[in-house]
Parts: sequence; structure tokens; C-alpha cells
Amino acid sequence: MKGITNLSWTDTAVDTKGIYLNGILPSGIVSPRNPFRGGKERYLGNEWVAGCTYRFAPNMVFDFAAAYLVAGGALDIHSAEAKDVYKITGRFRVTF
Repeated sequence: MKGITNLSWTDTAVDTKGIYLNGILPSGIVSPRNPFRGGKERYLGNEWVAGCTYRFAPNMVFDFAAAYLVAGGALDIHSAEAKDVYKITGRFRVTF
């Protein structure tokens, strides 16, 4: 069993007032104000990971992990709040 927690911040402030343009050239994030002015948010979020490894034979291993990210303010864009992210993964490994 293993458990990990991770708190993440950016090195510079992020402009969260930008507008996301999709399918319009040029696509991406456009800032309605001066893009070089910077932003106020730095916190990306807190991530928790839990996993386990089960060796049921000398050459057979099953790994399982689940992760959850509580999104911080730096991931918000314009007026939409960032949604939390979750991930589950499994792996079966056989070595010869």
C-alpha cells in the first residue's frame, strides 16, 4: 500500500480572467486586458494518490492506483471554476 499527497503552486501568478477561444483562429486563451500584467492566483491544487501492488507469483504483479485532484484557483478560466479531476488505473505485468 502507498499513499501520496501533493500541494502544487506555480512560480508566477496566473491570469484567470482570460477568455477561452475554441475553433477560432488563433485559438487558445486570450486576455481582455494587458497579458503581461500577470494575475493573482498561484495555487494549482491538492492531489491525493492511493495505490497498492499485489505480487501473486514470482513473475506476475498487479498494480492499482487511484488519484484525486482538488483544483485550485490557478486552474480557473474567466468565470468558470475548474472541476476536480480523478483517475483510476490498473496494470497487470508478467515478466519472463
